[in-house]
Amino acid sequence: MSFNYKFFSEVFLGLLILSFSSAFAGADILEKIEIVGNTKTDSFLIEKMTDLEIGQELTNALIENAKANVSSSGVFESVNVENKPGSDMGHRILVFYVKEKITWFIVPAFSFSQTDLAFGLVAGETNLFGLMKKLAIFSDYSSSAKRLAGGYRDNGMFGTHITLSVDGILRTDDMAEFTDRKVVRRVRVTEYGGTFLPGYRLHDNVVASLGVYFRHVQQRLRFSEPAQDMREPVFKKGKDIAMVAEIEFKNTRTHNGLSDGTEIKLSSQFSDERYFSDFDYNKQLIYITHGINFWNEQANSTTRGSIQLGKNLPYYIELMAGGTNLRGFLSRQFRGDTKYAWGQEFMLPIYDFSRFILRTNLFWDSTIIYFKKDNEGNGDGFSRQKWHNGLGGGFRIYLKGVAVPLFGYDMAWGIEDRAYGYYLSVGAIF
Repeated sequence: MSFNYKFFSEVFLGLLILSFSSAFAGADILEKIEIVGNTKTDSFLIEKMTDLEIGQELTNALIENAKANVSSSGVFESVNVENKPGSDMGHRILVFYVKEKITWFIVPAFSFSQTDLAFGLVAGETNLFGLMKKLAIFSDYSSSAKRLAGGYRDNGMFGTHITLSVDGILRTDDMAEFTDRKVVRRVRVTEYGGTFLPGYRLHDNVVASLGVYFRHVQQRLRFSEPAQDMREPVFKKGKDIAMVAEIEFKNTRTHNGLSDGTEIKLSSQFSDERYFSDFDYNKQLIYITHGINFWNEQANSTTRGSIQLGKNLPYYIELMAGGTNLRGFLSRQFRGDTKYAWGQEFMLPIYDFSRFILRTNLFWDSTIIYFKKDNEGNGDGFSRQKWHNGLGGGFRIYLKGVAVPLFGYDMAWGIEDRAYGYYLSVGAIF
């Protein structure tokens, strides 16, 4: 009996075709995306947020990822997805049902700590023209500072990869210096100017920017008391024109005000008297933050770290620590041209009401800040006394239907000073 090669080859080919058919029979193909419920936000922009493409194979993971992408935009109170049959077997239609937040706002701003009391107003729009562009104006008044500031953010000009960030400020500030928590010097700083920072989106998560920083500055000594090892800066006035370069990686999502993911920013600012500036300095920044949402996205852990290095910094932009960036200490209690900061914060739910969420937070803030020693012996350099730590906790109220924060209160223990600090904020700061 001869071996029938033709018969077995046909059987093998049939089995091969059957196996491939079985493998792809269950694959769902995206036929169409529909957006329902948006009255302001552009539907094309929402489709782009999903990161889905017509004709691609759908999985449950891709659908959940698309829902999370839309939710994290910050302009929707709720997002739901329906997976419907398409025009024929194996084709699906995804319907995104969205409920938009109130994205324009005019809210009072109020802050209170052991060193200052400030009142102000914030007005803005976080979804300008329904295209996710942001515009805000902020003003406040306190016994030490008066400010008027505004900003505009565009993450995709005219639907391109070009980005734009524009800021403007007018400020008068009586800046205090401390020794042993006592004010030993006050300097009146008056500045006005702005920053123009265009950029280009190299990747979905990476933006590189290059622009110009301009300030007109006046600095005047108001009073000074003798204090040991207190620096004597030059209170220069004039035009501060600096080049600014930034590159930012941002892969974060936000759910009910809690941010999940990683953000990394590298920034350099350079001013030189040879290029129309009255100042000569440079400043570099490395900033990293990583957040993790857990407990069904009701709780959050956030780790932050930064390194700032400056050279010949003007008094008005010397690095500072204290208050809300180093809780447990006085506002701007410490100064330097070199700063290392890191911290850990946990946000935990107390109760989820129908329109807002009440949370508690626990945190640790840590900062090393000092002036480098130069060739002439100026500056103090690093020592254990330049390392400061604060531990504490507080409360947050997150309003679900409005795209701005509402209320925050923190109390902290400054370990090295063995003193408490407290900080209350109502409203939003741009």
